[in-house]
Amino acid sequence: MEIVIDKMFTTCFNDKKFKQAIGVALESRRLDKVKDAIEMSNELIEENLGYTFTIAQDIVKSKVFRNDVLRLLLMVYQKRTDQGKFDHYKIAKCQFYLGLPDGTATLLEKLTKIKEGNDYLDAY
Repeated sequence: MEIVIDKMFTTCFNDKKFKQAIGVALESRRLDKVKDAIEMSNELIEENLGYTFTIAQDIVKSKVFRNDVLRLLLMVYQKRTDQGKFDHYKIAKCQFYLGLPDGTATLLEKLTKIKEGNDYLDAY
């Protein structure tokens, strides 16, 4: 069974079907493959982060596994420092669900100090 699942991941990655790979990875509880699919999606990374967040909130029933997925998403967001546009709302929601008020406070403080663009409005 594991060989079949690994072949499915290989096919999804080769065909750039990252959302399907994320779905299979979540069903098989393979966080390593969720991370790989998100990071390999390059210009669609923000879309796939949002997709994974939505799946984790709406479909994943196990609270422990959901928290593991949210921790993974935060880790990916943190690795992406200053690359592309961030969904600050989803980052704050992840931190809220994981009980990380200090992280949320740091994020909001950082957003209020941004002088260019409209990112500072996300803090409000």
